[in-house]
Amino acid sequence: NLTDPKDVVKVLIQNFFDFAKSEPKAYSYIMEAHFTELKKISKERPKPKDIFVEAIRLGIEKGDFRKIDENLGAALVIGMMTRTILFFNNG
Repeated sequence: NLTDPKDVVKVLIQNFFDFAKSEPKAYSYIMEAHFTELKKISKERPKPKDIFVEAIRLGIEKGDFRKIDENLGAALVIGMMTRTILFFNNG
């Protein structure tokens, strides 16, 4: 049971990379499909990025992370991960 927001974000990042490495076809499908499929999901339904948003929000509240819009923070983290995977996969 993780309670430290920094540890939660570390585990989320590690699991994201592990999934991309162990399931490259599924990862590619998800990355391509999210452009069309996420628009179809109601705004009230939780999205995968919400896990990052919540961890960042808790980290800000605890004083572990600097103040930033938690949605922007999640976008920055997820963007860095996806670009890292793209660069790695393309040499």
